[in-house]
Amino acid sequence: MKRILFSHLVQCLVLYVCVLSVSPAEAQNPKEESISGGAVRAIQAALPELERRNLDVTRFRVIVWESGSSIYVLFNHPDSPPTHTGAFRNTPSFGVELRRDDLQVIRANFNR
Repeated sequence: MKRILFSHLVQCLVLYVCVLSVSPAEAQNPKEESISGGAVRAIQAALPELERRNLDVTRFRVIVWESGSSIYVLFNHPDSPPTHTGAFRNTPSFGVELRRDDLQVIRANFNR
């Protein structure tokens, strides 16, 4: 009987340690992102403009939205607030406006 209780106690202790080893931030915010296929296509169409200026997409947070007959792709500082557009920490963002129907570039420019 004592052996069974001791075994159960050890199992509970191991489970408790495993639960404590996962930080609350990891448990609540797994590193997962999702993106729509349409946004992927818009980003792909905008990337040549970014690369033409020797900028690395991995150094930006990318935001895509539609308005009127255009799709906008904004390459923003990764630490900028989600609703912020333009320069952040002396780093300008870079925006590309695309035609919605064929994803042709209308304009591309740095945003201060």
